[in-house]
Amino acid sequence: MKEKETNDLMKPIELLIIKKLVEYPYINEVKFFNIRQEALESVDLFYKRFEQAIIKTHWVTAEANRHLCNVLKGLLALLRRLKSSEKELRILLLGLDNSGKTTILKSLASEDVSHIQPTQGFNVKSVQSKELNYKLNVWDIGGQRRIRPYWKNYYENTDVLIYVIDSADQARFDETHSELYELLEEEKLSGVPVLVFANKQDLDGADTPDIIAESLELHTIRDHNWQIQPCSAITKEGLKVSILF
Repeated sequence: MKEKETNDLMKPIELLIIKKLVEYPYINEVKFFNIRQEALESVDLFYKRFEQAIIKTHWVTAEANRHLCNVLKGLLALLRRLKSSEKELRILLLGLDNSGKTTILKSLASEDVSHIQPTQGFNVKSVQSKELNYKLNVWDIGGQRRIRPYWKNYYENTDVLIYVIDSADQARFDETHSELYELLEEEKLSGVPVLVFANKQDLDGADTPDIIAESLELHTIRDHNWQIQPCSAITKEGLKVSILF
């Protein structure tokens, strides 16, 4: 393919990236854009034109151009994924065992929380947020020490990390501090916003969010937006506001 032909074919994609890809304003503060339908159509059309042009070129040139074609195909797949998931958030719910993760999940789903068993694997539920018209896909992973090495299997495509703490179990603050900061170092969670649920505020002896933030040294977090929120999975106090973080 001649350079001029390649440049002519690249013009639509340049226009797409510069002018069409994102429709402002942002629809929330996490990391989703309102992808225009015309953007998808432009990329789709461009990919088809490029693929046809490759077929007509010399084999050696075509082989080299197929790499670019594959890149464009990946871009199209990404745009379609963003378009289809712009109303969804994947939320990862982690924390030590007995911190109240599963109770929080069931409370968010308006389910009975009177009989909760320790999570041996994982639970996942979709919760509709009427306030933002979002579907929240919440993954609750068991927090027992023997299960924690498997947390890494669930990091991919996480939009928000919710880390749950038993506010009344001060004896485990050092352990929960260690686990949290290991999570923050994970490459697949790089830049993911972190919401710390200071759970079990309904219990006597529960520490306040300020005390917990100091104990966990949350002020030292630099590479993640973070927030700590007092809540009670039993009374549901604090859960509705927090999930909109």
